[in-house]
Amino acid sequence: MDADGARTPGHQPGRGRRRVAAVVVGAGLLAAGGAAVTTALAAQLPAPPTPAASAAPSSRDGAAGAGRGVPAPGPSATPDDRGAAPTSAASAPAGAPSAAATGVPRPQSVSIPSLHVSSRLLTLGLASDGTIAVPAKGPNYDRAAWFDGSPRPGAVGPAVIEGHVDGANGPSVFHELGRIQKGARIDVTRTDGSVVRFVVDGVASYPKDDFPITVVYANTDRPELRLITCGGAFDRRTGHYVDNTVVFAHLA
Repeated sequence: MDADGARTPGHQPGRGRRRVAAVVVGAGLLAAGGAAVTTALAAQLPAPPTPAASAAPSSRDGAAGAGRGVPAPGPSATPDDRGAAPTSAASAPAGAPSAAATGVPRPQSVSIPSLHVSSRLLTLGLASDGTIAVPAKGPNYDRAAWFDGSPRPGAVGPAVIEGHVDGANGPSVFHELGRIQKGARIDVTRTDGSVVRFVVDGVASYPKDDFPITVVYANTDRPELRLITCGGAFDRRTGHYVDNTVVFAHLA
């Protein structure tokens, strides 16, 4: 995610650079001036790493997202208070186990030791344009966020955690996400103090204008995790990164 709002599902706790998952809409000359400033800053910041290889799903079928925000799992997603997986014709196979029946605690923080990332989690839903909301400018900008339209980490299905790649202060929480290696561990601490550990299967980069919703969000028969942020080249014309970086992981 980039500082102005892009399409990942993923920003993070660190500094901040450009938002990846939601669209931030400005108004008037003030907004135009702000965009110019962040574009200038982007030219001075280190580019986020691009995944070198991936063991993650590579299929490109599935609906593509629209706009600059990260597309949500599906228009019919109806999050349950206990973390039910979103359902749609594209992402919910018949007979898939329901995360709603597990009573899984909410996630509180995420840690990626190999990348020296540690962040308390925000809980975010959908933005007004139907994409996944991202951390807003302010004191929580550099925190990662769990999307509450996805399963809670440890429940069956793909839990989604997003974070920014950078912002006005420099690299943000998920800036180094593209460097993660297969086999790396990701720990999610929950509100009851329990810790669920995930193992990385791979990392992939997808164009924001061709985001493979069914590949990233399709229901699974086991607990999995998706980390999402912005990546690829920075488009000075639009003020956003052109790709999303997605990490795929399964429960250890």
